[in-house]
Amino acid sequence: MVNMRFTMAKIVALGLGAILALGVTLLALLYTGLKSVEAPLDNLTPLSKSNTATTPEPMNDEDGRQAEANRVARDLNAEVVALREANRREMERVLWQIALFIVAASGITVFVIGVVTRPVKMLKDAAEAIRRGEFGHRIEPHGQGELRYLAEDINRIVSQLETASATRGDLQRMTARLRQESAERRRAEEGHRKLQAEARKSAGDWLHTFDALQFPIFILDLGGAAFQANRAASELSGLALEEMYRRPIASLGSGGLWSKAGQLAAAIRDNREPISVEAQDAGSGRTWEVTANLFTEPGIDEPRILIVIREITQMMKLQESLRRTATMSAMGSLVAGVAHEVRNPIFGISSTLDAMEARLGTRPEYENYVRILRGELDRISRLMRDLLEYGKPFESRLSPHPIAKVIEQAVDACSTQAKAAGVEIRVDIRNGSPQVRMDPDRLRIVFRNLLENAVQHSPPGGNVSVEVRQNHDSDGMWVACVVQDSGTGFPPEALGRVFEPFFTLRKGGTGLGLAIAQRTVEEHGGEISADNRSKGGAVVRVHLPIVSDAPGTGERADELQNLGSR
Repeated sequence: MVNMRFTMAKIVALGLGAILALGVTLLALLYTGLKSVEAPLDNLTPLSKSNTATTPEPMNDEDGRQAEANRVARDLNAEVVALREANRREMERVLWQIALFIVAASGITVFVIGVVTRPVKMLKDAAEAIRRGEFGHRIEPHGQGELRYLAEDINRIVSQLETASATRGDLQRMTARLRQESAERRRAEEGHRKLQAEARKSAGDWLHTFDALQFPIFILDLGGAAFQANRAASELSGLALEEMYRRPIASLGSGGLWSKAGQLAAAIRDNREPISVEAQDAGSGRTWEVTANLFTEPGIDEPRILIVIREITQMMKLQESLRRTATMSAMGSLVAGVAHEVRNPIFGISSTLDAMEARLGTRPEYENYVRILRGELDRISRLMRDLLEYGKPFESRLSPHPIAKVIEQAVDACSTQAKAAGVEIRVDIRNGSPQVRMDPDRLRIVFRNLLENAVQHSPPGGNVSVEVRQNHDSDGMWVACVVQDSGTGFPPEALGRVFEPFFTLRKGGTGLGLAIAQRTVEEHGGEISADNRSKGGAVVRVHLPIVSDAPGTGERADELQNLGSR
């Protein structure tokens, strides 16, 4: 069974629609009747036209009657035409009446629906508001009659309900207040217990979080004594928290880091402004950023000093590498351009010297001059070669090669020089020869320069050692190639400048050998460093990343061990 629900608007619309349909139907019937009259009139028109044809002048009685008939036909035709025209106008008027009736009836329908349904909608909205408990809702009465009286009655009922609801609300609020007051003590006691539990849990969480921080953190009093520290701080100082408690931070260790931290604590106590400084340890080469801030703990009047230590050694190295790379790149482009321009004059001078030597022969009075010119020309040529090598842009054409083979070729190239200087070259390769991604030609030049420098700085009867070791750290596997000589070593004041272009300690040197070596090693993703041996002599370390665990054969290692005897 289908339930049908008709609203007031639908009922009014249906009634007016029925009236509209009835009116349109009557007018349509009228139009149909007028249309039916048009056909007989059309049938009379040909007849009247045939009788009105032109005839000759009547000559007798029969002709007279014919003329009279013609006159009557003409009159009839005029009447038919007039009747048709009147019928057409009447049909047009009926059509206009139908259209106007439809438009008027539609407008009246809309208007009546709005007038009838508006009060009903207001009553419905009022009923919905009362159902929701909105007793402040009122109906605005319009016009006269039953709907106005009904609206006023509903407004009075709503006012009474509002008053009753307010009274009931007061009673409910009083009851709730009494219940709340009766339960406050129980809730307060329960809250106090929960607060204590939360405080204990928060303290534990804070300590765990504090210890989990990777940066060493110290909490000091205004006198600079340690009050609290996390696990990283304990590992940095090498002391347990109990050993650090109430000790000045400057006394927790030796070196520049702890003295800087003590100075920072004293400075922030006086200035009350956040301070940050860098501290270096000359012994280990490590660098830290030390930051000091003041903060206040709840329940404590005296502020605390927060010291945060962050190691920035790698970042400083990276910044220095970037600055050096930019400088070297600019300088390399400059010197390469200069070297390229100087090569042509050098070639001209060399050709002229060859021609002069060929013409003058080996005459004693010119031999010394030719020898000096030839030596200086060779020196300039070596300088230009080094400048071009230094300014050569890096091309990433690296492929895996055994490091032992490159070292062997470098030792072979320096063996004649070492024998002439009375210096022995010893090679020590342990754990085989690892594979390194390299450009063999450029890396061979690096080790050749290092060996030549070591041989030149070693006295006759001395020795130069080349050691190859494998090691690993958090960044992966590395091979360390260490070249040591038995000379006097680097002057302490020159250690920081040995890799600078054109800085040399050897007479006649270009000062580009170690600069080229540093640049080439860094292009291979490695590092190079220089230092002095504790027993005397210089040591240069080259670290290169290993790409595979492919150690060399025993024969290769034995062959390199015997290279020093060549």
